[in-house]
Amino acid sequence: MRVLLATNPANNPITNTVPAVVLAGGKAKPALAELMGHDSRALFVYNGETLLERVVHSLSETESVSEVTVIGEVPDSEHYRHFPDTNDFVMNVFAGAETYHDAPYLLFITSDLPFITGEAVAAFVTASLQCAEKTNASLVYPFVSVEECDRRFPGMKRTALKIAGGVFTGGNAMLVRPAMLLKQRDRIADAYAARKSPLRLAFMLGIGTVIRLLLSQKLSPRLLTQAFLEERVSRLLGANARGVLLHAPELAADLDKPEDLKALEAKETA
Repeated sequence: MRVLLATNPANNPITNTVPAVVLAGGKAKPALAELMGHDSRALFVYNGETLLERVVHSLSETESVSEVTVIGEVPDSEHYRHFPDTNDFVMNVFAGAETYHDAPYLLFITSDLPFITGEAVAAFVTASLQCAEKTNASLVYPFVSVEECDRRFPGMKRTALKIAGGVFTGGNAMLVRPAMLLKQRDRIADAYAARKSPLRLAFMLGIGTVIRLLLSQKLSPRLLTQAFLEERVSRLLGANARGVLLHAPELAADLDKPEDLKALEAKETA
């Protein structure tokens, strides 16, 4: 670790470098796996290297990252520590948090980002640490303009949310206090499990939140603000959560659907 920048209100040191965990577990859905010829998005080769190699190389390019651990069924490498896939996304997150439980902050990033760069990683880590220092956040999540993503990477569609200020999508990374993740393990696992059950998620978020979300998408995005979402997510997780807006669509363009692969192939031959 490098020199300390500041001390936050919880007396946890904030540094300008963080360890990183690359989440490389899970299998591609059948339609995508058929096109790739295998079911590992992390091991898909694009522009002469696997997506995992691209991510690890980008992490190594920036001084913002002190060391790298990869969790997933991927080859060993001298460039990272390696732990096997638990076959459960949220359990992989907890495994990463346990590995770095003493770190003030920890970067999580997925392994399926074909355009990721060291500059994008550094921008997110720097902005997140500044946000954490200012707000005492335990979790910081990036969001990116959908218009910017579409302009840079046409054909790679992302789930979008209209809020006051624009239409945004989330990035495939987060900066967290690992101690918070472990302390709120049950709460976070419940929230992750509820993601595919609208009724259960509505109960956890509060029916008023769900109504406001629906009205904002149909009537006026001004009904949904970043501050409101941060407050609701913080309540759900039992920890202070914040979002940072980045001009880094590289963090949001991932290989998830057959359409994404076709867009990648078109870009490669262009």
